[in-house]
Amino acid sequence: ELTCADLACGSGHILNECFDLLYQCYVEEGYSRLQAVEDIFHYNLTGIDLDTRAKQLSQFALLLKACQKDNSFADAHSMPKVYDMPERYKDKERLASNLSKFIMGSNKEAIEELSNAICLMDDAQNLGSIMKFNISERTRNIVAVRMDEYEKENFLSENITGLMPYMRIILSLTQKYSALVMNPPYMGGGNMNATLSKYVKDNYEEGKADLAT
Repeated sequence: ELTCADLACGSGHILNECFDLLYQCYVEEGYSRLQAVEDIFHYNLTGIDLDTRAKQLSQFALLLKACQKDNSFADAHSMPKVYDMPERYKDKERLASNLSKFIMGSNKEAIEELSNAICLMDDAQNLGSIMKFNISERTRNIVAVRMDEYEKENFLSENITGLMPYMRIILSLTQKYSALVMNPPYMGGGNMNATLSKYVKDNYEEGKADLAT
């Protein structure tokens, strides 16, 4: 139940420290090494970074940690939840239809909320983890249930797999964590591009002077 996230994780130094602490908790509770690592990857630890290479380095570092605890993780059968930002969703004309298939229903509120979130992610590689999604708890629960089902499936349509990276980011940035441990990027307002500057001013009145705040 202890959840920890670094939403500007870089190559994963903080995530690795969190992994060590969580692993110690699991072992002290009597879990096996294998179960401890699988549970940490599945339930406890989340990382996000703008840079795909940083995300890959972070995942690799955590997998090395896992292999040190139990060499069965050499096959990467259980991957840590470290994500990068998806590219702009290309099939906007069919977005509502694809979302309906994804959530397996015609819930207009959920489809509208998710559509708005995915449209905001047109600028995901610029805005990163400061994005705020106006997602109701009901919509979030629907997405979480569907994602849990889809993650266990071996064969999914392109309509589903194409939306999954966006849903992972939505779930990660709307979750409430036991602890957020971050060293976010420092950037004064004068160095922000127009899109980033406008979003920060519109959504972070008190902290707009610097990206870190």
